[in-house]
Amino acid sequence: MTTTYDIKCAKCHVSINGPADAEPQTLVSCPVCGISDTRENVEREVADYVASKASDALTANLERIARNSKFMTFTSGSPDHRSYRFIVDYRPEF
Repeated sequence: MTTTYDIKCAKCHVSINGPADAEPQTLVSCPVCGISDTRENVEREVADYVASKASDALTANLERIARNSKFMTFTSGSPDHRSYRFIVDYRPEF
């Protein structure tokens, strides 16, 4: 089973435009603000975005576990404040 996600412009929250069978160097863009990049770079940025969101969710879960434990403490590092141009609606479940 294959799951597909719409890649969206982070600023406008609309799906980006591009051909379905785009080559890695094909430019894709937001139909509202016009921000664009190659499909390859967009996919790389979205993968970084998803990894960041999964990491945030895992950290929050570990912090909740430690807060409810008498035997554990949790010290969080500094959060990643990177801005992304392209995103997906991703909600990790742990």
